[in-house]
Amino acid sequence: PPPEVTINLKNGEHVKDVRLTFNYEPYLKSKMARKTQPANPSPKKETKKAKVAEVHGQVLHALTNEAVTDFHLEITHSTMGSTHSSRTVHDPEGRFIIYENEGKTLTIDISAKGYVPTTTELAGSLGEQSTHEITIPLQPGAVVEGQVVDTSGKVVAGAKIYIAIDPNVMNSNNYENIPDATSGTDGSFRLDTLPETTIRIFASHPSFSVGSSEITASTTEPTPMKIVLS
Repeated sequence: PPPEVTINLKNGEHVKDVRLTFNYEPYLKSKMARKTQPANPSPKKETKKAKVAEVHGQVLHALTNEAVTDFHLEITHSTMGSTHSSRTVHDPEGRFIIYENEGKTLTIDISAKGYVPTTTELAGSLGEQSTHEITIPLQPGAVVEGQVVDTSGKVVAGAKIYIAIDPNVMNSNNYENIPDATSGTDGSFRLDTLPETTIRIFASHPSFSVGSSEITASTTEPTPMKIVLS
C-alpha cells in the first residue's frame, strides 16, 4: 500500500525517530518463489507426440463381396526395426481395426480357412489422416484331397503336410514347424487354401524321407493327389 508519510532526504541528511512498517507476507512469498525457480530458466522443450492413426479394414470374399467372418490377422510394424503382432478375428461384418503411429509401414497378412492367404502393405507414412479405410479381398482357395503312402502302397498316418515349403530347408533355418495339414489314419489329408497355380506339396514323417509332388489345383472341384514316401 502507498505510504502514509513521505520523507524526502537530501544527500547526507539524517532523520531519526521514523517508524517503518514492513509487510512481511508478500516478501516471503516472493522469496520462496525465487528459491523454487532456476537461476537461468531454460525454455521448455515441447515433445511432439506421435499421432495415432486408425486403420479400419474389412475382409471380403473376392467374388461375391460377402464378409469373411473368421480369419487370422498378422501385422508387421516397420520403422528402423520391426515388430510383429497377430490375433484371430471373429466379426459378422469381417471388420478389424489397427491402431498405429503415423510414419510406420504396415504389412498385413490375412489367412482364412478356404481362402488363399494374402498380404497387403501400407508403405511409408500413414499420412495426416487419422482414419484409413481399406478393403482386403480374399480369393477362394483351390481344394486338394490327397493321400500319403509308402513305396509299397501302404498308407502313412501322421505325416505333416507343407505347402511349397521343403521341411529339410525349414528345419535347417529354424522355422516354426507348423504343418498345413496332417495325414489321418487312412493317410488322407485335405488342403483348401491353394492358389490356382502349379505348386509343390511336401510330406514329412520321422520314419521316411521327405516326399513331394507338384499339383495344379482347381477351385471348381477337389483335385486328387498322392505323395509317396520312401
